[in-house]
Amino acid sequence: LINLYKRLDDGILYVEKPSKIVLATNFPNYKVGRQTRKRIIYYKGSVIHECLSRTKEELEMKFSNWGHDADINKEEFLSKWEKVNESNYKSMRNFFYMEPERWKKLAFVNGSTFTEIEKNLNKSHIVPSSFFIWKKNFGQWFKFLFK
Repeated sequence: LINLYKRLDDGILYVEKPSKIVLATNFPNYKVGRQTRKRIIYYKGSVIHECLSRTKEELEMKFSNWGHDADINKEEFLSKWEKVNESNYKSMRNFFYMEPERWKKLAFVNGSTFTEIEKNLNKSHIVPSSFFIWKKNFGQWFKFLFK
């Protein structure tokens, strides 16, 4: 999951390290969140999530109408969000609104549309290798072979 952080004039800031996300299941016996404790099938691909790349007004509305609004310091987060830009993002750290250290660094990509952003992303640093995906899927197959 590639989390888009902030739209700028020439492109977009996104969270440098992708997040692992569970997208679908054939075993809807949920234990915690979307976790089922069943076999995971890893996929070599990326999902772009436009979570925070909104206007300030849209972010304020999101945080005001959100179930986690008491869990974050909105003023502190919005202040940092407003300050970060194309010239200073490399010197700033910790951007996640709930646990800032989860999103340590941002990266920049040129583009104003999803098509341009996807085309310009350096996917070799984002999408895992085919061998990594094979290894993870083999491990899952073996783990659940006798269950």
